[in-house]
Amino acid sequence: MMQESTTILKPLKRISPSRYTAINRCPYRVVLANSCSSPLLPYPPASHLGNVIHECIRFIVIGKIGTSAEFDEIWNRLLVKEGKKLEDMGFGFFTPLSENVSGYTIKKLQVKSLLKSRIKTEVQEERKTDTNILTEKWLEAQDSLIGGYADIIINLNGYIKLSDFKSGKILLEEGEIKEEYEDQLKLYAYLHNEVFGNYPDELSIIDLEKKEYRVAFTPQECEALAHKSTEALSEINSLIEKDERKALAKPDLDHCKSCLYRPACDFYWGLPLSETDSIFRDVRGNVAAVKQFRNGNLNATLNKGDSELTVSHINGEHLSFLTSVVGKEVAFYNVKQGGIPERYQALKTIQVYEA
Repeated sequence: MMQESTTILKPLKRISPSRYTAINRCPYRVVLANSCSSPLLPYPPASHLGNVIHECIRFIVIGKIGTSAEFDEIWNRLLVKEGKKLEDMGFGFFTPLSENVSGYTIKKLQVKSLLKSRIKTEVQEERKTDTNILTEKWLEAQDSLIGGYADIIINLNGYIKLSDFKSGKILLEEGEIKEEYEDQLKLYAYLHNEVFGNYPDELSIIDLEKKEYRVAFTPQECEALAHKSTEALSEINSLIEKDERKALAKPDLDHCKSCLYRPACDFYWGLPLSETDSIFRDVRGNVAAVKQFRNGNLNATLNKGDSELTVSHINGEHLSFLTSVVGKEVAFYNVKQGGIPERYQALKTIQVYEA
């Protein structure tokens, strides 16, 4: 179990385009992710399915998956790989992904339908011409301060298109592309120029509905974003060196509730609880008693100020730890509040840390 004060912060070597928005939202979250060997709370299973989706889209577009049988074989192999990752991290309760991700079947069919997509046909036709196609290409700035993997770069007779695959929503309600996605692509365009000496002619995002969205850009925009990124990197590393954690943290309920590093952050506890989100609940207090029932589940009684709290339906695997910390303060992450304010019920994703 980890205490916030024992987390040794490591300086960031570089910023990736995909982390640019995350750094603006909360630098401390990115620093903790860089400093911890693994997430402290379980990834949502949908993110692991997203890894499968991303790889299958890439294989379809470049022609490594051409038939329904090939798709099923590679999809299942990648699914097993992600399941193994979850088990290795101690989050095997999320497996199989097919039973733990909402809309699993629909997402799989959407990806499979790309076998007949215009995008796949165009890329494969381009392979027959004087075309160079790079996938998962590592791009890095000359000063090594920005770097990341570009999904696909197509050079057709000197016309260069750099594209990014997305399995989630691309557009805002107003119909505009999310700014964070545009910024990612503009940073990749900057990196392309750093590596190859020229900017792409076109930037685009490809989604699961076979749609392609063009992102307008100018070299000046890309260079300005790169400058802001390196400035942010320098400022963050300066704060890490001074161990000024509070200056790094930007607590915000919408962002904190999806953060996998809450156990290493003491700053978000001051946020007011959401009045609408009944699932996002963490609770902490001094362990007064632990009771185990015949089915193996546990109840923990906590003292918090003048209040007595109860967390029920805790998996029996936590018995040894909880009995060892009676009288000490602990934090329960991923519980839901019952009908009574002082009663909480453990979700299957519950994790317990000494506070």
